[in-house]
Amino acid sequence: MLYVNALSIIILFLSAYSYFINAGEFWYIASLALALPIILLINILFIFFWLAIKRMYLKYSLISIILCLPVALKYFPFNKESQFSYSKNVNTIRVLTWNVGLMNLLAKDTTEAIIKNLEILDAIKNSNADIVCLQEFLTSKVPDGHYNFMDSISRTMGYKYRFFSNDNGVKEDFFFSGSIIFSKYELSDFEKITYPGDFAGSVIAATITKNNNKFKVITSRLQSPGFKQNEYRVLNNLKRADPDAIKGSKSLVRKLKNGYQNRNEQIRIVQKIISESNYPVIFTADLNDVPNSYAYRCIKGNLQDAWLKKGSGLGRTFSRISPTLRIDYIFSDKKFNVLQSTRIINSGSDHYAVVTDLQPN
Repeated sequence: MLYVNALSIIILFLSAYSYFINAGEFWYIASLALALPIILLINILFIFFWLAIKRMYLKYSLISIILCLPVALKYFPFNKESQFSYSKNVNTIRVLTWNVGLMNLLAKDTTEAIIKNLEILDAIKNSNADIVCLQEFLTSKVPDGHYNFMDSISRTMGYKYRFFSNDNGVKEDFFFSGSIIFSKYELSDFEKITYPGDFAGSVIAATITKNNNKFKVITSRLQSPGFKQNEYRVLNNLKRADPDAIKGSKSLVRKLKNGYQNRNEQIRIVQKIISESNYPVIFTADLNDVPNSYAYRCIKGNLQDAWLKKGSGLGRTFSRISPTLRIDYIFSDKKFNVLQSTRIINSGSDHYAVVTDLQPN
């Protein structure tokens, strides 16, 4: 058991501090970051085990946990939980980010898609956000068409300004997908950088003017592993230790590797557009990676993580695989005060929205 404990400690340090390692080159180590909460729990259990069996050995896991605590706090912010106030003053900028999962294009039938999309649209409207950034947004471009979600959100919710990345044509180019910025304030200086390779994605940015103050909003979705429904079933079987799941795990490993390697170039592009901004930055994204990851460290840099500042608990934003996956973020320049932060949890998408109030200081 001492040898097993030693192995768990080594894995704990690798998972906690893997963000110092280039994830594209050492993807197999980077992937350990996804399991940090579970590995942390195993080491906590070892403390109780040695407490009952041989107390002199509990110090090893205890010291290791203390040394990894700064990283663990990125998962577990201990801010006092308070009710999110949906009323806001005129100086506040409310930002919402949400991966809306192609507006349920792959739902089992039209009825299910309509119900789920109404949940998404109602949640956006009720959030009273000034800036809405959506990833995996899908819309038709037919004027006044039933599936023109872009026009619908603009007209019915008062978002006069918008910028759509228009990354990919879907269903014989009847639909178009990508990231979009909706704003109640004037947008200008539009930028779009398309990611290289087969991944149909980009990072987009626009300058927002409010009361003669200018700031830049940037949004994107980084490469995901691209797991299919049958592969999610394999993951569930692995969690239940089903031997048959091993047969389907090869494709999971291959996609995980490709995801990390392709994200590397995307990370550099996002870093560049953030660093070259002439104005304070608000960055929102589905990074498809966790808070102790290489992607998170490189992109966040000196920006503030709104959930760490004012959120409470794990802050899970992806409903599948694990309850520990916080992969959607709002980062802001330190020239903003983070006033409050919450999640919108509904079944409209397999991601949850993040909403944050910022105030220029």
